[in-house]
Amino acid sequence: MTAGRLAAALLACACACAAEAGPAGSEVLARCRAIEAPAARLACYDAAAGRPSPAGGAAMTSVGDAAPVAVPDADADRATETRNFGLTPAQISPAKAQGPQAVTGRITGIGGTAGHVSVTLDNGQVWSVADDASRLSVGDPVTIRHAALGSFLMTTPDRHAYTVHRVR
Repeated sequence: MTAGRLAAALLACACACAAEAGPAGSEVLARCRAIEAPAARLACYDAAAGRPSPAGGAAMTSVGDAAPVAVPDADADRATETRNFGLTPAQISPAKAQGPQAVTGRITGIGGTAGHVSVTLDNGQVWSVADDASRLSVGDPVTIRHAALGSFLMTTPDRHAYTVHRVR
């Protein structure tokens, strides 16, 4: 396509869009453009475009004949972010359930090659063992716990520990 044809096609699209918006559409856009507050102006444009209002929300505003939309309270969001800066999700909301602290089970299968051993537990979970797994045997009871930096540690009753990560 030549540059002239491309320019003509773009001009035709622009004219079609402007004709579709019509005078009522341009009036709504002019009202939105006149709003000083950024959040309210964005809400106005969203309402004009027919976007659904966000869930959860803050103040409601309406523009012309458009349906009311939620305007997020930027100051409250900023204050919450500042107050929670540096905290982990568990520190922010300790009431939320974090799941079990440990999983226990028996080894029902050991597979793979040296250096890439995977262990299947009786609950169906499959864990990849990062350490030397030569001491593990089918039938061994194991406990898998959270370790440092998001890792997991599998221990046996004879106190051997293996770094593992969940495969499935």
